[in-house]
Amino acid sequence: MSNQRITDSLTALLANYPVVFWHDVEAEFASVIDGLALDGVQLVRLDDTPALRIKLDIERAPDQRFLIYSTRPESEPTKDWLLDVRLRSKSFRADSTSILLEDLGLTTQALRHHLKERAKFLRAKDRVDRLKRLVLPGDGALDLDRKMLAVLTRSDQPELFAMLQRLYAAMVVDGVADLAAQPKAWQDIAANDLTPAFWALVQAQLGYADASPSLRDLLLRILVTDFCRNLDGEVPRQLAHFVLPARTLAANASVFVSHWRSDIAHFGNYNALARAAAQELDLAGLLAGFSAEQLTDCMTFEDVELRVVQDLKQRIVLGAGANMDVVHALIARRRDGHWANPLLASANERTRALAASYDALSAAADFFSLKASHAAGFSFPDAGAAFAQYRNELFRFDQLYRHFHTAADAVEPTGWAVLHGLRDTIEGVYSGWFIPQLST
Repeated sequence: MSNQRITDSLTALLANYPVVFWHDVEAEFASVIDGLALDGVQLVRLDDTPALRIKLDIERAPDQRFLIYSTRPESEPTKDWLLDVRLRSKSFRADSTSILLEDLGLTTQALRHHLKERAKFLRAKDRVDRLKRLVLPGDGALDLDRKMLAVLTRSDQPELFAMLQRLYAAMVVDGVADLAAQPKAWQDIAANDLTPAFWALVQAQLGYADASPSLRDLLLRILVTDFCRNLDGEVPRQLAHFVLPARTLAANASVFVSHWRSDIAHFGNYNALARAAAQELDLAGLLAGFSAEQLTDCMTFEDVELRVVQDLKQRIVLGAGANMDVVHALIARRRDGHWANPLLASANERTRALAASYDALSAAADFFSLKASHAAGFSFPDAGAAFAQYRNELFRFDQLYRHFHTAADAVEPTGWAVLHGLRDTIEGVYSGWFIPQLST
């Protein structure tokens, strides 16, 4: 606080109170107190003047203004010889902590010690200015820490999920995720002694506690927890220890990733991180024993989508057109999810390929269903009847055949082999059965 600001503050107080006490315990302003331009104010050094002398001076000069200055703490009321004077006077504080309390608009004096512990953060004016926009008068220590973390992570809201999105976004560069990265914001959190506050917030909201916590480990646990919560079946043994232990708080992990996936500005970072996590967990191998029904509601990982596509492909081939209603229902559910959602298909090649995979499966299921309805083949009494039947129904063989290949061709650039067997089967039916039947 500048000398002018101190002078202005004291002048304002002394205009309303004849006596003002100033306990400068750390003696920050002991060298400038005599130089303050306080017209008509008598400076009294409490440490050097007997209390009785001060009382008498005040009583004998009722129109005089007094500034009583001390570098000692306030006395306990039972030992304070000036208690009656103090009760009808005003206290002034000019230490840096009091200034911060005033600047931040905080009303709780109990925060003075906490603000001193956060001196590193509060040393930067730009951080304090951003913090002011978030602080409310009644905020406590935990509220302040949460909002300081929001400032350091440059989050839109002072909420854990917004902070995590920012931190994890910094671990993705040009669409490639590095789970071992240490984001700049994370380094700032550590440099300002706010790491314990961050992990305390994580534990309170997600139930995550570890002897050596890390952003990487937290991400794996959040993703695995979301996957296992939606899995219809026994959790793979290799993943069980990643599941967050507190069931109620674990639900928050699913809420977080659901919002993250649906956030149009951040879902690309989610995709990259989820793929990296799945690769580290060797998830593809763990999914081999699960059916599409067991994975219906699991939207966490892209590998789940590939496993569902593989399972549905096998059913279509083996079913030869029977019981395709279940297949269509599963396809519709996955299309409403994240990885193959047609609304996101323009975002990247992999999403387009997954959406195309389901287009191919849907066309294949209808193709085989149509064949099953003509299991006995077809013949025509004359050319007119042949044309009419082709126009009314049989054209669907050609249409579905082309729809399948158009969709399957869109999958090819990814190098995925999920449709290869199905492509051969459809080609065999079309070229080896439909075309000969129609030609004959």
